[in-house]
Amino acid sequence: MENIIANYGSSSESEDEQVKTPRKLKSYSTELKLKVAKHAKDISIHGASNKFKVGRAQESSPGVKFKKRLPGGGRRLTFNDLDDQLAAWVRERRSKKLRVSRRIVQ
Repeated sequence: MENIIANYGSSSESEDEQVKTPRKLKSYSTELKLKVAKHAKDISIHGASNKFKVGRAQESSPGVKFKKRLPGGGRRLTFNDLDDQLAAWVRERRSKKLRVSRRIVQ
């Protein structure tokens, strides 16, 4: 029984202890979300978070899908002809209905 009273802070023994209430979650309307997303896409994420009083992490998470990776951002091939020959060999084997696995290619 003392544990229950201590958790709620109504006992005279635990006056110094305060029970932390959970933070209230905010719910945003769809219209506000669309405005924030449009503002972030057009201007900046930082500006949108300041203007609409929304944290950057909350605002930027749905916007991740709008980011695009630049083409050609990987490592350059060392042996271009070998890669072309290997691709042709794989296509030839597959056209003959033969198995091609990574182990065979290595």
